[in-house]
Amino acid sequence: MAFVARSEDGREITYSDGKRYLYFLSLFLPMVPTLSVILFFLASKDTLVTLIPLFFIFGVVPLADFLIGEDSNNPPEEVVPAMSADNFYRILVLLTVPLYWIGFLATVFLVGTQDLPWWSIVALILGVGTIDGGCLTTGHELGHKNSPLDRLAAKLSTAVVGYAHFCIEHNRGHHVYVSTPEDPASSRMGESIYRFAGLVVVESTKVERRGCGTVGDLGIWDDAFVEPLSRLAKFIKQQNSAAGIQLGHSGRKARATRPWE
Repeated sequence: MAFVARSEDGREITYSDGKRYLYFLSLFLPMVPTLSVILFFLASKDTLVTLIPLFFIFGVVPLADFLIGEDSNNPPEEVVPAMSADNFYRILVLLTVPLYWIGFLATVFLVGTQDLPWWSIVALILGVGTIDGGCLTTGHELGHKNSPLDRLAAKLSTAVVGYAHFCIEHNRGHHVYVSTPEDPASSRMGESIYRFAGLVVVESTKVERRGCGTVGDLGIWDDAFVEPLSRLAKFIKQQNSAAGIQLGHSGRKARATRPWE
């Protein structure tokens, strides 16, 4: 399919996407966990089958990347808006979301109902966990769209890896404060990858008592938290690392008392 646009100087630019139908292959990766679970039962519960996701993501994918090499055929910037408006690409991205969920739930079912050896469970955690890391890429892209459906799909996608709050943290945090001291996702000038990776983030710190998800949540609504948080911050600084804190509120799911009180 050809996309036509005009450059700033009025020239007509035509771009033909020769890889258009190859993008169907993007649906295969999130299907690997599900297909592995199905094959496990078809193969009379052979535990070696549980190694497939791990072998695929750390073996087949790198090998294919090496053999195919770098793809230098990128579309001109002028035709990107036209390609973005083509629902073909959008639908493919949206379809990956339920596929990731099905693969995740199928793996949970397999581990929870079958007597698997420890190495098989570890292989599934590493293999399926790494494959499902693609949910963050999907959620990141959909989270920047204007469509309510796309934004909902972004939250559902990142929820697969327990990171649905990424859509708030990234769009309203990182993109607002990018490359400033207030942005925990930006490395500091001269900071090595190792120190940046060592950033310690205290997550889900409640801003008020009635916003707790469970009784006993960490918070900052009372001066009683100052001393223990100060000790934590001091220790982190002694380790030559940086500290971050994620503010949270449980909304309608919040509870200030125990269920039986």
